[in-house]
Order: sequence, then structure tokens, then C-alpha cells
Amino acid sequence: MSEQLKDKIIITAMEGEQMNQQIQHILNEEGYHNIQIARDGSQVYALLRQYSQQLDQIGLVIIEETLPQCQVKDLCKTFACSDVGYHVPFLVITLPNSTFSHDIDKAFSGQDCLVRSLAQPMAKPELILLTEFLIHIKHERFLRYKQEERLISELAERKVVDSKLKYLIVHDELTGLYNRNNFERQLRLIMNRATKLPQNGALLFLDIDRFSMINELEGFDVGDRILVELVIVMRKRVGNNNLFARIGSDEFCLFLENHDTEQAAKFAEKLKTAVIESRFFTGEACYNISVSIGITTLNSSNKIYHPSELIIRARQACNTAKKNGRNLIWLYNENDIIEKERRKDIYWVPIIKKALLEKEFFLTFQPVIKISTAEISHYEVLIRMQGEGRVVTPNQFIPAAERMGLISSIDLWVVETSIDFLASLPSDQSD
Repeated sequence: MSEQLKDKIIITAMEGEQMNQQIQHILNEEGYHNIQIARDGSQVYALLRQYSQQLDQIGLVIIEETLPQCQVKDLCKTFACSDVGYHVPFLVITLPNSTFSHDIDKAFSGQDCLVRSLAQPMAKPELILLTEFLIHIKHERFLRYKQEERLISELAERKVVDSKLKYLIVHDELTGLYNRNNFERQLRLIMNRATKLPQNGALLFLDIDRFSMINELEGFDVGDRILVELVIVMRKRVGNNNLFARIGSDEFCLFLENHDTEQAAKFAEKLKTAVIESRFFTGEACYNISVSIGITTLNSSNKIYHPSELIIRARQACNTAKKNGRNLIWLYNENDIIEKERRKDIYWVPIIKKALLEKEFFLTFQPVIKISTAEISHYEVLIRMQGEGRVVTPNQFIPAAERMGLISSIDLWVVETSIDFLASLPSDQSD
């Protein structure tokens, strides 16, 4: 090993003075003289803080798993698992039968954190071998990191832009999930495959409840950050094998292959629970977010020919969940009353708008007669609509107009037309 690498600082952190001295002696004999000794976690943290802006000066930390005042696993995660070039490798000394090695391998796989048990006394060749290995690995990664930095800086601006555009064609820029176009493309492939090889599948449509309120109160920057944190929470449950996409500002689609209705509902419940149990902080505020989830299935019994049809069904189920109180899971059912009303609304809205524009509404006057005298007391004005060659009564179109916010336009037309009619009557009849 070069003298430059041997000059790197090595921190030994053992509770026992004898072990610190033994490690220092072995390292000194091999030419490592820049040794810093720590006897508890506070001293380790103090040394690392001292070199926080010069982590490249630290070659290795040799630390005991049971070191007092120290969370060794968190320390490894912070300093040994950095994705940048400036990180610190760790050699963790554990007791026999410790599970620390398994935990480290699982959490920090591929990172610069090695575990060695004290089942046998520390042997000089082993210590030197591990020390040289970790310091070399750090140096190689540092060189690779600097080289990558140079290569990135040398890339032509057009290539950078082209790469980003290619990524954005299939991904959502904010969350990194698939975008809607790519999701539908992937879903179409799955649906085509299902026609040849029958299989179960379920589509989940997720809508964040009242997310617009966060954007209004905190601003879009904070809303975007919370959205990214929320996606991280959901991704832990979703995994990498399922098709997951952001298709709207606060709307997501998840396709689960080989899931029937019951399995999809259980999965959705776990996903909903994971979200509701998470907390999202911004400044002094803490937000507890919930999601409404609609589910529709894809199988051989229900023929669906286009991805958008499947998405619409799941979205309609999600809308029903929101109408019934939010933070709910709802299975698509074309016989739902709410669903039937929505279909009626979709049918009547363009007809009502056309009638308002083309003056297809008209009034009828129904006399109100006094029973005692058989004289007409006054007239009740009723509205009708001419459509498709027939007269349409109010009970058919008024409920849809009320639900879709068109009733005020109809009310205004009735008032204006009634006033115009009264104004057109001779003075002796207008009373």
C-alpha cells in the first residue's frame, strides 16, 4: 500500500483499553501511524464531526458493536453507505453469536461495512488484510467517483437534454414512477398477453384525499416534497415487480398481476394502512394523509379491450370511495347507485348544455283554480325540454343538472323567460 494511503486517519473505537492498544500496536508495525482512539460513541462522533468537511482524510473506522453511547448501525448507515465519493468504511467487531452481521448484510448490502466476530483473538494478518482491503476499496471508489464527475461534466449539453427527454417520455419527472402513457402501453401488453394466456389481475386507482388543501396551505413546493415522501412510503409496499404509475397530480395507478379481487383488496388495505400510519412534516406542521382506493379486476370473464377502460372503472370505484367518506377501498360494481347516477350525468350534461344554447327549453303554464269559486287564482310556471323529437319532463334532467352544477343556469333562464313573458302581456292581463 502506498504511503499516501497509510497516512489516512484510522479511528479505533473499543470499550476496552487493551483492545485499543492491541489494534494500534498491530497497525503501527505495518506503518499506520495516524491512529485516533475513541472509548465511547461521543468520542467517535466528535472525531467524525472534526473531519466532517474532510472525510477523505479518514481511511477507516474500527469499532466495537457494543461500544457505549453509540448506535453503531446508524453510524454505518450515515457514513459507510453514502452514494458520493466521500464516505468512511467501517470494520465492526462483534461478539460471538451476534446477529449484527446479518442485519448489516441485509441493510447495507454492497456497501463498505464489514463485520468480524471475536470468537477467536484478533490475528494480525487478518486485521492488516481487512484494513488494506477497506482503505483500497474506499480509494478506488473515490477515484471512480471523481472520474464519473469529470465524465458527466464533459457530456455535451445536447446529450444531457436528450437523455432527460428520453427518461421523461416514460417516467414522471417528480416521482420517477411511470407516466400515464407508458403505464397504458405496459398495461396493453399485459392485456394482450391475457387473451392468449388467461390470468388474473387487478388495477388499483389511488387518489390522495384532500391533497389540494396541502398545496393551498403550504404551496406547491411543499406539496411536491410531501408527494415524493408519500411515493417512497407506497413503493416500499408495492415493490419493484408491480406496474406503478402517477397518472395525475395526486392520482396513481397500480396493476397487480396474478391477483384476484380478494387478494387485491387485502393488498390495498395494507397499502392504505401504511399511508395512514405515516407522518409528513413541514416546518411545525405534521400532516396525516389518507388515500381512497378503487379496484377493478382483469380476468377472462370480463372482456375489456383497452387500458383506458380498465382505468376508468377503477377511477369510478375510487370516486365512489371518496363520496362515501374517503380513506376507503371500493370494488368496482357497474350496478352501484352512485355509478348509475354518474352515467346518467354523463348522458344528460351535453343535452342540457345544448338545450340552453339552442333554446330548446320552453315553459308551460298550469292554472291554479280556487275550489270555492272555480276561478283561476294564478298560473304555475313549469319547465319542459324539447329533445330527440319528444318532450322531456323535469324529473329526467333536473337531478343531473343539480349534481353537475347546471341548475343555476336553468334557474336563470326560467326567471328571464318568465319576466319577458310577463312584460309582453297587455297591461290589463299582466296583473
